[in-house]
This record gives sequence, structure tokens and C-alpha cells, in this order.
Amino acid sequence: MEKISQHIIPVFEKLNIECSTEKSDEQNIAVQLFSYNNPDGAIRWIFPASSKSPLMLKFYGVIGWKSKLFSTMMRLIFFFGMKKLIAKQYEEIFFSELEFEKYKIQLGAEWALFTGTPGKLRKALIYVSKKSERFFLKIPLTEAAKEIVQHETKFLHQLNQFNFQHTKIPKEKSTENYLQQSDLSVECSHRSSIWTIVHQQSAEEIFSFTKQKKKISETEFWKKVNQNFSELKSHQAHPSVPEWNSIVEKLFLLKNKIDVEQQIFTSIAHTDLTPWNCFCDNQKLYIYDWELAMLDAPALYDLFHFHLQGNCLLGNQPFEIVNQKLQGTIQQKSIQHFAADNSIDMALHLKLYLLYHVSTSMCWYAVQPNLHLQVHWLMKLWNDYLDEILQNN
Repeated sequence: MEKISQHIIPVFEKLNIECSTEKSDEQNIAVQLFSYNNPDGAIRWIFPASSKSPLMLKFYGVIGWKSKLFSTMMRLIFFFGMKKLIAKQYEEIFFSELEFEKYKIQLGAEWALFTGTPGKLRKALIYVSKKSERFFLKIPLTEAAKEIVQHETKFLHQLNQFNFQHTKIPKEKSTENYLQQSDLSVECSHRSSIWTIVHQQSAEEIFSFTKQKKKISETEFWKKVNQNFSELKSHQAHPSVPEWNSIVEKLFLLKNKIDVEQQIFTSIAHTDLTPWNCFCDNQKLYIYDWELAMLDAPALYDLFHFHLQGNCLLGNQPFEIVNQKLQGTIQQKSIQHFAADNSIDMALHLKLYLLYHVSTSMCWYAVQPNLHLQVHWLMKLWNDYLDEILQNN
């Protein structure tokens, strides 16, 4: 069984804080830690036993009724001081006086840690709540994860240079070992599972600041598509996905129908925009997790992803429902006017979204031995979309 210290010690080393599982004459200041585990026993969240608030909920997207019920239960457990009900493990770590002072300055008394998703892109995430500020620390645990975090840092810095009116981006600070981001939920904590006028205003605003007109063949976006397709040729069909070969075949058919010498408008895109990584109020969209941001994605890429990824993963909604919601959104007058003013062919941009996102995702999934149930939901949806598009063509 995993131990809490297996996660804490290497993460704290990244923060330049030394600690130990063994008490000694020098390291004699103890901090007691609890863990909340996944059903398979793997440690998911770690938090101080003295915590007064369930800060681990900062890593948990509260959208549907089940997640709201879980969130309420956790808050009640902490309110009544019954944390041991959810604590699957308990461990003490020890600091010297100097290191304990560094620990208090860096993290304080109220913090929680998410141990990260296993794999080559694993990152630990710490949420820190102080009287003066609240922020996240994103700590890469592999070289590949370090590249992703550096990529996000670059985009956050670039986006924060723009004078957005409808879009809020986390403020960033970075070191060689981690990225610190401000907590946007301090300003707004409302989520929406539908694409609102504020979502559209934000998308148009980012477009207006970062748009470029290019031949499809000249974009970094299309170069990545070509890399994905070359990689897909080398992968065997995933044994747990019966539609695998069919989807790959349809992707190649669709790719061959694209005139890559035509020009399109591109802009910066989040590329993973979903209801669970943004907040919204009546004026602004608050967007975080820019790890997969792209400099020259086809315009309105994030609109397509929000509908397909969001609606599929929120309850395994079938193609007919997902597509009905997407078509309902893009038929809105404001979006039609935006597309017309910028010569955006919505059908073409949906195809480009599918070519990029599906091929990228399948390259990831091809090397994973076990796929989550939700991956199978997505595969079914992508297969249905490719069928619909190819039949219409």
C-alpha cells in the first residue's frame, strides 16, 4: 500500500523543503497528515490533520447532483470535525526548526495536495489558502510533465499581456520546479454546462487579440495532425476498443478530403475548455488549466470541444443529443454573424477540430493498457460524428 510520505517527500523537495518520516534530535517538529484514497487504494488527496476546511474540493469539479452531494458531505464532515471518517491513512512527517519555518511560509496551516494522474505527464497540485492570498502550485514530477508546465507558463504570461474585458486568466509566478497560479474561484465560483453569451464573448475576444490568417498546411496545428497520423499508423488497435480501426480509417478518409491550401483564421485556443475548468458570471469567463493551449488553432475550436467533450463526459450523452446542442449553439444569430464576418466555415472547422483532437487523443490512448469507461463514451461519440460527416460529404 502507498504511504503518504511517498508523495509528500519528493513534492516538498521540489519546494526546497526537507522533511523525514523519522524523528531525530534535529528533525523533531511533527506535522500529522491524512489521506483520502481512490477506490483502488491509491492515494488521491493529502491534507494536514489540523485542516479546518476541505480544500481538496478545489481539485474537484462540482457540476452534477452527485458531485454536489459529495461536496456537501465533505463540508459537513469538516464542519463537525469528523475528518477521520474519510481519512484512509495517517502519517507523521518531521521537520527541523529551519525547515518548519520554510514550510509555514510556503504553505501555512491550510493546504491540500492532489497526487496527480499516474503516467508520464504526472503532476502534483497543491492548493494553499492563506489570509493574504490563495493559489495553486503545479509541480511536475516527470520530464514530460515539466515541458507541459513550462508550456502553460508561457501561455499564461502571454495571455496576461492582453487587456481582456470578458476573459480572466490566472496570474502566474514560476520557478524551475513549479508554477504558481492565482485562484480564480475567489472572484467567481459559478460553473455552467452550457455555452453562454459570456463564453462566446470570451472566445471572440481571444480571437480578436490573437487571430492570424494562414493556409491550413502552414499552421503548427496541421503539422501536429500529420505527426499524429504518422504515429497512428504505427500503433496496433487497442484491444478494448472495437471501433478503433474503423475510427482510424474514417479519420484518414476525412483528412484526405481537406484542401490544405485554403486559408483559414486561427487564434490561441485553450483546446481543453470544458465546464469543469472554467467559471462564469454575467461579465467574464474565468479560464484555468492552459496546459494544452495552442497558438494557431482553427477559430472556435474551444466551442466545439466544450460541446463534444463536455456533454459526452457529463452523463454519456449520445451523438443525437450532443449534436443537437452544438447545432443549437452555432445557429444563434450572434455566432452566425461572427462566423460570417470572419469567413469561418463552421462545417470545415468542426472537421479540423475532430482531426486534431481525435488523432491526438488516440495516440495517447494507444499506449495505455487500461482505458477508463469515459474513453469508451468518447470513442462512440467520435465514431458517430465521423459517420455523420462522411455520409454528408
